[in-house]
Amino acid sequence: MNPETGTTSRRPWWLKLLAFAMLVLSLSGWLRLQQSLARWDDLSQAGLQPGPLYLAITGALAGLAGLVVCIALWRRSRWAPGLTIVVLVSCIIWLWVDRLWIARSPAALTNWPFLLGASAVILTGTIYALHRGRNHFR
Repeated sequence: MNPETGTTSRRPWWLKLLAFAMLVLSLSGWLRLQQSLARWDDLSQAGLQPGPLYLAITGALAGLAGLVVCIALWRRSRWAPGLTIVVLVSCIIWLWVDRLWIARSPAALTNWPFLLGASAVILTGTIYALHRGRNHFR
């Protein structure tokens, strides 16, 4: 334990796991942005609704949010736990809004029980890990 900052010198496994998960969120967002731009004409011709602009904007937002949270978690910033919860809850709400009201496919809700359970487990596990490790942030 570092007496000046009150933090341990090594990152615990759960902190690495959360940072990795946010990095995966970021990468998937950036890939969504890249693919929507690369396939803009194909997506427009297919009549995709709400369209490639929606895919590009939401990809950029997810990429940026995940990257900021990943860096904050890795640096163990004091504000990282709060930001992690805000981004995670926002992503879960966005997932359900997208599936319930934006997606036009009848297959959008085929696995809703799994998604609901996964959302609850991920949110609960993240809150537990951040609460348990609150002393690891400066």
